[in-house]
Amino acid sequence: MAVDPRIADIIRGKKLHYCLSVDANRWHLFENVALPDATFSIVDIDGSLLGQDGVDWNWSTRDEFASYYQKTFDQYRSIHSMGASTFEQVSPDEVKVTFSGMWHVGVGEKHGTGGGYYYETWVRKDDDWFMKSMKLERTYWHI
Repeated sequence: MAVDPRIADIIRGKKLHYCLSVDANRWHLFENVALPDATFSIVDIDGSLLGQDGVDWNWSTRDEFASYYQKTFDQYRSIHSMGASTFEQVSPDEVKVTFSGMWHVGVGEKHGTGGGYYYETWVRKDDDWFMKSMKLERTYWHI
């Protein structure tokens, strides 16, 4: 089912707030992006769960995700750029979205570039839209 362009604009704007949260450490914006019980995972192109320093990149709440990245990204500088997106209206109160994305991350002299696809579910709460789940499939990573 086609998605109302106003809904797509709301979700795209909130995706920008996701990027600002990560890149500019503006995590106060994130509570307006994702539900408290939103789930997050980051997987490789083969579907296997990624992780770092013994931490699986799989979180069962918004606060767990934000806390991890707030601590981790505090030492990094990054920029995320969202590209093309597709929207599918599953029900009047649920939209599935796929975003393409690229990011650059650096700390000191070490820099990396990555890319992939964000598979997300957004739900209506009152008169607004919030992320219910996000799975990032990393298809490219180079240091």
